[in-house]
Amino acid sequence: MAPPKFPLHHIRKRTKFVLWFNVYRRFFTFCVTLNGIGLVLAVLNKFPYAKNHLGSLVLGNLFMAILMRNELFLRFLYLIVIHGLRGVSRLNVTPLCLMFVHPFQSPLWLRLGITSVLQHIGGIHSGCAVSGSA
Repeated sequence: MAPPKFPLHHIRKRTKFVLWFNVYRRFFTFCVTLNGIGLVLAVLNKFPYAKNHLGSLVLGNLFMAILMRNELFLRFLYLIVIHGLRGVSRLNVTPLCLMFVHPFQSPLWLRLGITSVLQHIGGIHSGCAVSGSA
């Protein structure tokens, strides 16, 4: 017997939201919110650097937007993460001879989380580009 199929309207709203609000959208929201907070603080005269150096903040946002899409930077970031995870194991004890034979002894949840972050780094690109143009 085949298992019963559930209609799509039985999927919880929370599950739909978690799937929709992925890491890309979290990065985008974080960047836009951070820049919005800086803008509000500048209007309230609590952040005088923003009023005096508005061009620097815009260029910083555009620089980050370009940097997040640069292939060399992403390869460097990936290399740092891969080599940073080599010593992480389940017991936090890795013999030296195994570090070079099995580079990934870290837990699966950690590897999947970092891979998700690296794959969705375009949210920072979009968030900084939108904030830099606003």
